[in-house]
Amino acid sequence: MQAKYRRLKTRLVPFLRVAVWTAADHLLFIRNRFFDEQYTRLYWADIQAILLYPLRPPGILLLVAEILCVVLIVGTAPLANHLWGAAFAVVFAVWYGFWRLIQPAWACEISTKTSSVRFPLSPSLHQSRHVLNHLRSHTTTESQTEPRPPGSGRVALHIAAFAMGAISPVGTALSILYYLLLGLAFFFQQRFDFPFFVRSAAVMSQIFAILQLALWILSRQLLPGLFSQFNHWEFQVGRAVISLYGLWASIKSVRSK
Repeated sequence: MQAKYRRLKTRLVPFLRVAVWTAADHLLFIRNRFFDEQYTRLYWADIQAILLYPLRPPGILLLVAEILCVVLIVGTAPLANHLWGAAFAVVFAVWYGFWRLIQPAWACEISTKTSSVRFPLSPSLHQSRHVLNHLRSHTTTESQTEPRPPGSGRVALHIAAFAMGAISPVGTALSILYYLLLGLAFFFQQRFDFPFFVRSAAVMSQIFAILQLALWILSRQLLPGLFSQFNHWEFQVGRAVISLYGLWASIKSVRSK
């Protein structure tokens, strides 16, 4: 007899799709990332623990640093070029704001004696607990809320990228190396439980770099001389400050493990 499945509401994460399906006697997890697809089946009777944990650690100082970085970029970009700088600031703020909005705030870990599965939940604690209660209704296992997320994600590459970003105004070669490391870091930060504030700084830097590259292409094709205006100190300072924020977040993430 074919099992009847009901899909559990989980948070979709860019470049990582985790579908959770419930059946009468088991859970089915389907994980898609790029060209990879994995299937995991956990039987209700084998589940030993259900853990709800936050993906964003309670770091008020890091949150303040994140806000200050956004304010700095939005506030200083128009100084180099009023029209294009204002457009740069608006696109940066909207792009980063949208990314920030769709990030999951809570995740669930379900463990058996031999394996465990993690998946992201809604930004709302109320909705996340609703999912947790639904899982509990199928098993006698007690669920828990953990104040700290399990360790995840290596940040060595991000530390190297942020270090290059902090000193990149010194020379062109350092800037090129910075952009290369930033591109590689993108693929290492796609885990939904990657340290949040490290990824926050990386995404800021990546959006900033993409917008600068777009302006460079635009200046070569349509508006000669435009890009040179975006190498002013206002933009160099913005990139360096984001990198310092990223270094601080990375070091705190390493120390907290």
